[in-house]
Amino acid sequence: MDLAVLFAHTAPFAAEYIGHTFAMQIFTEKLTPQYKAELMALTSAEGEERKDENAQMLADLVASWDKTLNGEEFPPTYENLMQLSYPCLASLLRQISTFLGDLANPQSAQS
Repeated sequence: MDLAVLFAHTAPFAAEYIGHTFAMQIFTEKLTPQYKAELMALTSAEGEERKDENAQMLADLVASWDKTLNGEEFPPTYENLMQLSYPCLASLLRQISTFLGDLANPQSAQS
């Protein structure tokens, strides 16, 4: 088996931010131990100065989503994500982090 197939695996996920739903496909295999440590540090940090890191991590994790800007496609690229507010980026990243953590540690395995 070529691991590229595994690394390309995605799962559907929906996040909420101020009444807006973001329906996405998330790369599930990006959550390596090193990436998880970086993500945990980032999601617990505060401040606008971390916006670029939030945008880059979100761009790495989101394969696609259903968002447009003024009727035009708005893919979840770093450049596009930098147009979103820091609170929006941080909220989406926290929700995705929780989702990926739940995939790695299902409730039944924690009992």
